Amino acid sequence: MGKRKSGASSTFPETIAQQPAQLRSAAGPYAVYFPSGYDPATGVKWETYTHAKKRHSLIVGRADSVDFVGGSMGGEHSTAPPCRYALGVFDRASGALTLAPLAHDRLLRLEPRVCGVDYGPSEALNSSVEGLEERKAATLRLVGQLGSQRRQRQLLAREAARVDPRATVSSPEALRGQVARGAASPSKEDLVAAAIAGRALPPHDPGATTAPRAYPTRGLVWDALWDALPVEAYLRLAREGPAPAEDADADGAGAEGAPRTAYVAARLADRAAWAACAGPQRAERARLLGLLDAGATLLTRHAVLRPTRAGLSSLEARTGVPADVLAPLLARFYTHHAAGAEAGAAERWVQAPGQRDLMLSWMVAAALRAEPSASLDGAEAEALAATLQLRLAALAERCRELGATTSTTGAHGAKKTRVTLLPPSAEARTLASYFPGLKMEKKRAGRG
Repeated sequence: MGKRKSGASSTFPETIAQQPAQLRSAAGPYAVYFPSGYDPATGVKWETYTHAKKRHSLIVGRADSVDFVGGSMGGEHSTAPPCRYALGVFDRASGALTLAPLAHDRLLRLEPRVCGVDYGPSEALNSSVEGLEERKAATLRLVGQLGSQRRQRQLLAREAARVDPRATVSSPEALRGQVARGAASPSKEDLVAAAIAGRALPPHDPGATTAPRAYPTRGLVWDALWDALPVEAYLRLAREGPAPAEDADADGAGAEGAPRTAYVAARLADRAAWAACAGPQRAERARLLGLLDAGATLLTRHAVLRPTRAGLSSLEARTGVPADVLAPLLARFYTHHAAGAEAGAAERWVQAPGQRDLMLSWMVAAALRAEPSASLDGAEAEALAATLQLRLAALAERCRELGATTSTTGAHGAKKTRVTLLPPSAEARTLASYFPGLKMEKKRAGRG
């Protein structure tokens, strides 16, 4: 703050004398305020109007494009004021304080009004739809210029929820509008269908009521892989049992066509499961187990596979998966980067997170379909989770995304999770009815 100038004019007198103001009008001066936060520094022309018989006043402040209007009647002025206001002018030299009571003993609120818009009774506007539209546009313009962000959001939400009186089903324009809005705004069923389509799922039929139709073998084992899988070798192992230990090679694998994962080896040795398969189902089971064995072997490797100059032969030697089986799996679940595509980069096959999710779901579906009952008991589910290097809870969640059901049995600390794809029910249910529901985001409390 600057220093006060010394002198008699800068000091307060010892006593202050109050005196009434000599007013030309008995009404007194007006004091107004602007709730919108408008600061009328200059350029406002003021007008006052007083009722001839009643003690009511109207104040008008005219600006460039917006008028401000307030009065002493109605609204917050319908009750007696809690106190009386006065306007004081203090003369420091004489020590006199001139006081004048405010007109109507209160502060008057001034509301903004857009120039050129009729603010008469609503009955006068209802006769013209164009007048309503003009008033809506003017209100939006006014709130956009002077209103708070919360007020703007409220007004936009109210306009969005307003029902157009012309929008009746009997009107052709309204019917076309409803069709257009329905096409532009997807329904909840459309959102659920889009969410299911966006999930990492192998080929499936949402309307199927049985496991073989839900995830058909021809969809899980595509043409490039159909004849490459060791079907005959697996069927022979199912009949004759595993190869003797002395026939195993250095990597622990048995004879040609023997499985590389303990889970598939155990499923091949399950004679009860083979006994439940009849005719073509045995070959289908062998194909699905062959796909699962090769896929699980790749999933335990790194997400980047780098072949040597020998190409796929080097990856075959490293993974144990035959090249004719390896090639279709790499083409579907990996992305190939040729040598020299980037500076100093060698040839490699890279598996993105989305491709890995799809491959995991594919292998879980193959494991379920390989069982005659399309189900896994607790021990089998734990073995599959260990083979795919998943936690049991993650495997159960992935099974539910495929449309399978999970149930837990046993006491705490010894719980077992059973997984079933399309279990028997009193009424036939489709695969789509078992898919997890779409989680809709709830509106947060307190948001405008």
